[in-house]
Amino acid sequence: MATITMNGIWDFLQSLSLSTRNKKWLADRLIHDVERERAAAKQQDPTLMTKEEFFAKVDRAKAQYERGEYKTIHSHEELEAFLNSL
Repeated sequence: MATITMNGIWDFLQSLSLSTRNKKWLADRLIHDVERERAAAKQQDPTLMTKEEFFAKVDRAKAQYERGEYKTIHSHEELEAFLNSL
């Protein structure tokens, strides 16, 4: 089986005389396939998140910290108790 590079695929697609409607159809199919794969991956590992989800989580944590909503851990025992509570 021959290996086709992404650039090769792109060059091939560029060589076709696709209408705007056909290009949109192809793009929509690719996006749909990616979204389906991401959903399947997220079901396997619910901790997976997009870059946007990650940074939204960071922003929420920063806001909580700025409001003083955090816990300071002073010992190994406190850390272990906290981790065990999760």
